Amino acid sequence: MSNKSHTESISRVFDLLPFINQKYNRQIAFGFRRNGEWKTISTKEYILSSELLSYALLESGIGKGDNIVTITPNRPEFNIVDMGLLQVGAVHVPLYTGLTDSKLFDILLETKCRIIFVAGNTTYRKIQSLRDRLPGLEHIITFDRVDGATFFEDFLEQRKNLANPALLEKIKSDVQPTDPASIIYISGASTPINGVVLTHRNHVSNFLNYSELSHLEGNTTAVSLLPLSHSYERMINYSQQYFGLSIYYNEKIPGMFRDFSEVKPETVVMVPLLIQRMFATFEQNSIQSSPSLRRLISGAIKAAKRKVPGKPSSLPDWFAIRLAGWFVFPGWRKALGGRIRVILCGGAALNPELLNLSLAAGITIYEGYGLTEAGPLVSYNINTGFRKYTVGKPMPGVEIKIAPDGEVLVKSPSIMPGYYKKEEESRKVIDEEGWLHTGDLGKMDSEGFLTLTGVKKEIFKLSSGLYVSPAVIEEKLKQSPLIRQAWVYGHNREYLAAILIPDFDEIAVQFSGLAGMADPGKLPIIDSIIPELEGEIKKYNNQGRGPDQIVKFALVADEWTLENGLLNESGDLNRQKLLQFYHDRIVSLY
Repeated sequence: MSNKSHTESISRVFDLLPFINQKYNRQIAFGFRRNGEWKTISTKEYILSSELLSYALLESGIGKGDNIVTITPNRPEFNIVDMGLLQVGAVHVPLYTGLTDSKLFDILLETKCRIIFVAGNTTYRKIQSLRDRLPGLEHIITFDRVDGATFFEDFLEQRKNLANPALLEKIKSDVQPTDPASIIYISGASTPINGVVLTHRNHVSNFLNYSELSHLEGNTTAVSLLPLSHSYERMINYSQQYFGLSIYYNEKIPGMFRDFSEVKPETVVMVPLLIQRMFATFEQNSIQSSPSLRRLISGAIKAAKRKVPGKPSSLPDWFAIRLAGWFVFPGWRKALGGRIRVILCGGAALNPELLNLSLAAGITIYEGYGLTEAGPLVSYNINTGFRKYTVGKPMPGVEIKIAPDGEVLVKSPSIMPGYYKKEEESRKVIDEEGWLHTGDLGKMDSEGFLTLTGVKKEIFKLSSGLYVSPAVIEEKLKQSPLIRQAWVYGHNREYLAAILIPDFDEIAVQFSGLAGMADPGKLPIIDSIIPELEGEIKKYNNQGRGPDQIVKFALVADEWTLENGLLNESGDLNRQKLLQFYHDRIVSLY
């Protein structure tokens, strides 16, 4: 019997549990490492633990609309808490483990959470340090044993005698598809906190619509790398459960190749940064394994990066790629476990060279596009509908249109009802007709494939999938007396770069020996100010977290004005014009 015949029975997220119990009932629902060894839990154990969690929450006075926070790396307990709290009508607030103390406190205060589930000692101690300022917080429960903390397994075990299936069914029946299921805080150290509210219907429609034309049907095993607090990984996690996959959770990213080798997955989700690092590891290992053939192997990989699908290569490139196909690429596929059917890429755009390389190596990567506010998935490539360098076609149930100014607008049953406690912000992004204004620029071809061309909003993603607010960083950089103007770039890139206009008057004052040279026309010869500006960048970087740090910069002696189009009418930076104007300079910084 096909999955489609069962979809009518899934209207709330936790309806997945009876569905997978009836259809699959796997011996291995989830795998996880404990002391270096794989442990597993079955479908029945998953469902039983979720029910015990529901009883424990009810006994603790948790009910409909209460917010519950999780802060944990990926592990089966995330799913148990997710399903257990949703069954009693509570709302899941999954947070990244790397949040700063200030942002974490702001979110906990805003959500008025009563219970927090954390992985272990480090996060537990962090929450304890904030507890005096969180009067509504009642319990901190740890998935690992921590002195002084309530241990998760004890929290469940003590409630076994409270099992009341009839009561739980009644409470579940009161949970409606339109009720909030999640508040997902958009990632980014420099961006203000914004909680995206997603209902049960938002989540369910997204993973069911994706499942109609999916990469997952017929697969049996997956490795999960991205945080489950990441909306894309969460949606795929639901879809993988829907298709009955055994999901193995990676403990640490550096250990992913060990996971691939042992689990031999058929599918995995990555962001472009992970894909970039994966291929960098492959290249390095290939070269080191055969030093005598280093130049030949390096040349073959460069040829593969140049190989545009569907276009003929030069004879030397064709021969080099052919050799790599015999002696290099099989080892790469083996390093992925030998059974990978597809790598799903989301969170940001993939470098075209890496897509070329993956296709030449026989490693299928399908790009997709989405944003948390859209539930999150909007469009994706698939084997029956693939176009290189695009983010695919709208998935079933999703409409996309391009506004006159090029902005991508989206409408679907997965669109959020709004931001948490921010009605005005919500009205700015969802218009009266229900179109979500994504802030991304794009174009659609005649066959419906979407290509992203830039960003309209002043927030973008790095290739890691993390959001960055460039204006915030630019203002901080301009606090330096040596920097008059700054433009920060990094959309879909691994790190941030900056184009800087020095303050020549200040330079003349601070560096008396440069008084005669400190003018815009002589900027190229003032090499001595570069170390000073590097020092200013270092001061800024020491104040911020990794994703917001400036890795490279370039000095220019230009003027940014309304007349030359580099400023817009409000006096703000015209980022699209700046990107065009400094295209070659930006490319050189990467």
